[in-house]
Amino acid sequence: APVVSLAVKKALSIVNEFYKDGITLEEIAARMNITPEYLGSLFAKEVGVNFSSYIKDFRIKKAKELLISTQLKTYEIANKVGYPDPKYFSRVFKEATGLTPGEYQKAYK
Repeated sequence: APVVSLAVKKALSIVNEFYKDGITLEEIAARMNITPEYLGSLFAKEVGVNFSSYIKDFRIKKAKELLISTQLKTYEIANKVGYPDPKYFSRVFKEATGLTPGEYQKAYK
C-alpha cells in the first residue's frame, strides 16, 4: 500500500536524513508534536513493518553499500550508519545478513 499520511512521509524523510545520528521514533514523533505510539502505529500500518525494523534494515542497507564501496573499517561504518557501538553493530549486521561485516566485505567486494 502506498504511504499516504503526511506524518509517515515526513518520518521517512527524517530517517533518510538522520539515520547516521541514531535517531529514534520518539525523537521523530517529538519533532512532529505527535505521540510515538501514534506515529508507530501509523508507520506500521502504512509501511508494513514497524519503525524499529525499518530503520534497522535501512541502516544495514547503507552499511552494505559502504562495506562494498569504501575501505572504511567496521567501526567507522558502524558510526556512519548510526551505531556508535561497533560490537552491537556487528551483531545486528550478522543477524540481518548471516555474515559479519568483514565476511560480507570479503564476499561482495
